Amino acid sequence: MAISLKGNKIFKKILFFVAILLFVFSLFSIAVNYTVFKSIYIKVLINDLKNDALIYSKEVVSYLKNKDFKGLDREVKRIGKKTGLRITVILLDGKVVADSNYNPLKMENHKNRPEVIDSLKGGFGYSIRFSHTLKKKLLYVAMPLKSNGESLGFIRISTFLTGIEKTLTLFSKTIIFITLVLFLISSLILFFYFKSLFKPLDRMLEAINNVKDGNLDVEVYVKSDDEFAVIANGFNNMVNALKRDVSIIEQEKNRLKVLTNSLNEAVVLLDREGRILFSNNRFSKVFNVNEISGKFIWEVIRDNDFVSFVKNLEHSGKKSFKLKINNYYFDVSASFLEESGEILLTFYDLTEKVKLQKMKKDFVANATHELKTPITILKGFVETMKNDGVDSPYLPLIESNIERMARLINDLLILSRLEDSKVKKIEREETDICQLVNSIALLFKKKAESKNLELKVMCQENLFFHIDRFTFEQLLINLVDNAVRYTEKGYVEVLCKIENSRLLVSVKDTGIGISEDKLGRIFERFYVVDKSRSKKSGGTGLGLSIVKHIVELYSGEIIVESRLNKGSVFKVYIS
Repeated sequence: MAISLKGNKIFKKILFFVAILLFVFSLFSIAVNYTVFKSIYIKVLINDLKNDALIYSKEVVSYLKNKDFKGLDREVKRIGKKTGLRITVILLDGKVVADSNYNPLKMENHKNRPEVIDSLKGGFGYSIRFSHTLKKKLLYVAMPLKSNGESLGFIRISTFLTGIEKTLTLFSKTIIFITLVLFLISSLILFFYFKSLFKPLDRMLEAINNVKDGNLDVEVYVKSDDEFAVIANGFNNMVNALKRDVSIIEQEKNRLKVLTNSLNEAVVLLDREGRILFSNNRFSKVFNVNEISGKFIWEVIRDNDFVSFVKNLEHSGKKSFKLKINNYYFDVSASFLEESGEILLTFYDLTEKVKLQKMKKDFVANATHELKTPITILKGFVETMKNDGVDSPYLPLIESNIERMARLINDLLILSRLEDSKVKKIEREETDICQLVNSIALLFKKKAESKNLELKVMCQENLFFHIDRFTFEQLLINLVDNAVRYTEKGYVEVLCKIENSRLLVSVKDTGIGISEDKLGRIFERFYVVDKSRSKKSGGTGLGLSIVKHIVELYSGEIIVESRLNKGSVFKVYIS
């Protein structure tokens, strides 16, 4: 919506201010003209009366010299009737001896009249005042009367101001009319002048509204070379720069769109309230939605745990979430943008990986079950041959490999069972930890003695803790078995105690140790630090993997400290 001068507040303010100034100036002009005209008019009138006084003073002096006051009064009345002027003759003591309009005998002393006093001082005096004799406002002009340097009295000529006031009123009306006409003409001239002056501003306001509405194809043309032209050029340069920036942003946006659409991962950007701002094609395909911009994420993904994860992301600090929906498995990675409060979610598709892992677990479980029976039969045959006195150099080798295969199958079965248990809760019961640890230590006593190792058990007195007996046994068996297997001299120490309300199980040895570069892989399946020693001792490479799964079942923590050729310490904390 464009803004015209009709709605231009600056234009209205300036026009109103100038109109007020014109109006005040017009009033001031009327007052000044009236005052000046009145002053000039009265001065002219005073000069006329002064001249009349000079003319009639000669006749009056002759009467005064002869002291013919009655004749003087008759002459004054005749002149007054003829000229319409009021003429008054006053003696030096202020006594009125003649007056054209009134009986002089009834008139009061005029010695203290302002015009008489002024004429006595300066030879001429005048005043404008109300006459109590005639009950009207008059202009008085007085002059001294002299004969051969001798002062005889004063002649005073006055005229009514009624005519003057009528003239001044007519003049005032004329001045007011002319001033109003000039005010209107000036206002119109100023209106059109300012309208023309503000036209560039009107164009700029219209252009600004177009830019605000998203239309950047605007340009302001100003013919003048004043400040408006400078502002218009600056505006045009700004719009051109903005167009370039918008073009660059659009290009970057298109690149980002192409890039995100080429990803195998689903990507979605949310605002602080969880409303979808942007998503790539993979997201739309996976969740089978089209028009999703503006929707809330929980309208698309209806999973309560996931919704809680998104809503609490800012405060929880949790950055990833495992999601299963529509037969898809995702590892959801979240990034919180602090400046804007927006949330970027990346859905890494684990579906194929999960399916492959399930197939592998199923295969391992089935294979181990299938292999367990023939291994048991082979083991029985070897024992029968030994009992029958069969002497063969291959018999111990066969027996050793059967034992190794049996341990591998047993470990795989345990690992398979533990992985299946992840979806279940372990059943805990209060257990005497020391008794359990000592019974497990007995299993390895003979093996430790055969290697001249000291197997030490250190357990806190009356140590009872809620555990699942089977999983705890497997955890301890694998840790002790590893310690004994990879230690050739020294000792193996098993420590159990309560530390910070958690059960600590520590297995320490003085064995070969683990180099720092291999510590990160020791919990992987079938990974062994020393392959030749493992093969010789019959290790399967599954022990620590089993330990890790058991610790995860307990939501516990495992810490490994090791130095090459110095030994290792495995610390397990169970809550």
